[in-house]
Amino acid sequence: MTGLTINFARTDDEIEACFPVMAELRPHLRPDNFLKTIREMEREGYKLAYLSDGGRVLAVAGYRIKRMLCCDPFLYVDDLVNGMVLSGFHFRIDVPGS
Repeated sequence: MTGLTINFARTDDEIEACFPVMAELRPHLRPDNFLKTIREMEREGYKLAYLSDGGRVLAVAGYRIKRMLCCDPFLYVDDLVNGMVLSGFHFRIDVPGS
Protein backbone atom coordinates (compact mmCIF):
# COMPACT_ATOMS: atom_id res chain seq x y z
CA MET A 1 0.00 0.00 0.00
CA THR A 2 1.89 2.97 -1.26
CA GLY A 3 -0.53 5.17 -3.19
CA LEU A 4 -3.14 5.88 -0.51
CA THR A 5 -5.47 8.76 -1.37
CA ILE A 6 -8.60 10.20 0.18
CA ASN A 7 -11.29 10.98 -2.39
CA PHE A 8 -14.86 12.21 -2.49
CA ALA A 9 -17.32 9.87 -4.21
CA ARG A 10 -19.03 12.13 -6.71
CA THR A 11 -19.57 10.04 -9.81
CA ASP A 12 -21.87 7.04 -10.10
CA ASP A 13 -18.86 4.77 -10.59
CA GLU A 14 -17.11 6.12 -7.47
CA ILE A 15 -20.23 5.66 -5.35
CA GLU A 16 -20.81 2.13 -6.64
CA ALA A 17 -17.14 1.28 -5.95
CA CYS A 18 -17.78 2.11 -2.27
CA PHE A 19 -20.59 -0.45 -1.97
CA PRO A 20 -18.58 -3.59 -1.05
CA VAL A 21 -16.85 -1.83 1.86
CA MET A 22 -20.01 -0.05 3.04
CA ALA A 23 -21.90 -3.36 2.94
CA GLU A 24 -19.48 -4.74 5.53
CA LEU A 25 -20.89 -2.19 7.98
CA ARG A 26 -24.45 -2.13 6.60
CA PRO A 27 -25.14 -5.70 5.38
CA HIS A 28 -28.81 -4.93 4.74
CA LEU A 29 -27.84 -2.70 1.79
CA ARG A 30 -28.31 -4.04 -1.72
CA PRO A 31 -26.09 -3.20 -4.68
CA ASP A 32 -29.08 -2.68 -6.99
CA ASN A 33 -30.38 0.33 -5.02
CA PHE A 34 -27.22 1.63 -3.32
CA LEU A 35 -26.58 4.39 -5.86
CA LYS A 36 -30.20 5.56 -5.77
CA THR A 37 -30.16 5.64 -1.96
CA ILE A 38 -26.93 7.65 -1.84
CA ARG A 39 -28.23 10.12 -4.42
CA GLU A 40 -31.39 10.63 -2.35
CA MET A 41 -29.35 11.12 0.82
CA GLU A 42 -27.09 13.62 -0.96
CA ARG A 43 -30.11 15.90 -1.34
CA GLU A 44 -30.17 15.97 2.48
CA GLY A 45 -26.46 16.85 2.73
CA TYR A 46 -24.94 13.34 2.91
CA LYS A 47 -21.49 12.87 1.36
CA LEU A 48 -19.21 9.88 0.82
CA ALA A 49 -15.45 9.96 1.15
CA TYR A 50 -13.20 6.97 0.63
CA LEU A 51 -9.62 5.85 1.07
CA SER A 52 -8.20 4.12 -1.97
CA ASP A 53 -4.99 2.46 -3.05
CA GLY A 54 -4.51 2.31 -6.78
CA GLY A 55 -8.24 2.57 -7.46
CA ARG A 56 -9.20 -0.05 -4.86
CA VAL A 57 -11.57 1.24 -2.15
CA LEU A 58 -10.20 0.37 1.29
CA ALA A 59 -12.36 2.47 3.66
CA VAL A 60 -15.51 4.58 3.40
CA ALA A 61 -16.99 7.42 5.44
CA GLY A 62 -20.50 8.78 5.05
CA TYR A 63 -20.91 12.17 6.66
CA ARG A 64 -22.71 15.48 6.62
CA ILE A 65 -22.05 18.98 7.87
CA LYS A 66 -24.84 19.83 10.30
CA ARG A 67 -25.92 23.19 11.50
CA MET A 68 -27.96 23.82 14.62
CA LEU A 69 -29.08 26.88 16.53
CA CYS A 70 -27.29 25.71 19.65
CA CYS A 71 -23.80 25.51 18.15
CA ASP A 72 -21.50 26.20 15.24
CA PRO A 73 -21.61 23.87 12.21
CA PHE A 74 -20.15 20.44 12.93
CA LEU A 75 -19.23 17.25 11.15
CA TYR A 76 -21.63 14.36 11.78
CA VAL A 77 -20.36 10.90 10.76
CA ASP A 78 -23.16 8.56 9.72
CA ASP A 79 -20.99 5.66 8.55
CA LEU A 80 -17.31 4.87 9.02
CA VAL A 81 -15.88 1.53 7.95
CA ASN A 82 -12.65 0.02 6.74
CA GLY A 83 -12.73 -3.06 4.60
CA MET A 84 -11.54 -6.41 5.86
CA VAL A 85 -8.35 -5.94 3.87
CA LEU A 86 -7.32 -3.23 6.37
CA SER A 87 -7.99 -5.20 9.54
CA GLY A 88 -4.93 -4.92 11.74
CA PHE A 89 -3.39 -2.00 9.83
CA HIS A 90 -2.78 1.34 11.51
CA PHE A 91 -2.49 4.60 9.61
CA ARG A 92 -1.48 8.10 10.45
CA ILE A 93 -2.54 10.84 8.09
CA ASP A 94 -0.62 14.10 8.23
CA VAL A 95 -2.82 17.03 7.29
CA PRO A 96 -0.82 19.92 5.83
CA GLY A 97 -1.04 23.06 7.94
CA SER A 98 -2.19 21.30 11.11
